[in-house]
Amino acid sequence: MGMASVLSRHFPWTSKLGSDPVVFRLMTPDDRDSTLEFVKTLPAQDLFYLMHDIRDPAEMNLWVEGIREHRVTAVLAESRGRLLGYGSLTAGHLPWTRHLGEVRLLVSPDQRGKGLGTLLAKEISAVAHDLGLRRIVARLTSNQTPARYLFQHLGFHIEAVLADCIIDNEGHTQDLLIMSYDMTGFHG
Repeated sequence: MGMASVLSRHFPWTSKLGSDPVVFRLMTPDDRDSTLEFVKTLPAQDLFYLMHDIRDPAEMNLWVEGIREHRVTAVLAESRGRLLGYGSLTAGHLPWTRHLGEVRLLVSPDQRGKGLGTLLAKEISAVAHDLGLRRIVARLTSNQTPARYLFQHLGFHIEAVLADCIIDNEGHTQDLLIMSYDMTGFHG
């Protein structure tokens, strides 16, 4: 089954978080500017685990190109015209990584603790399952404790801790955690 047919079965859909309706839909290249504006509003420490600074328009262009080429799938969560967060899945594109995917989640600080990250993580995991991926990984910094608990609750395990791998603008270092989930046990 092709990626387009797999994804069209899932999206868009609406849920309620509190009293607000939240629409979950796939990101398209047309969402570039609104997504760029969203990531520019996030605290810098929320982005430390990313391999590319998507606040940079050129880096955002590369990400959008990944969406066009079906290497990246991103699920946006919106309410009343406002982007609240997203989850993305980058599938391995080399013959020896074709069974792998990398998950990224970003949620607006004012939306945390409401279940949005869990919904996005479950959606991205379902997409990974439907695409036949066998393992998904997530990177996060050691101080992203709520995110670590979220991934652990979903069944991810810490595979590696890279000590002092991240450095902030003040020169303080943080560990980078690499977590993974075996999709063969995924039950939606």
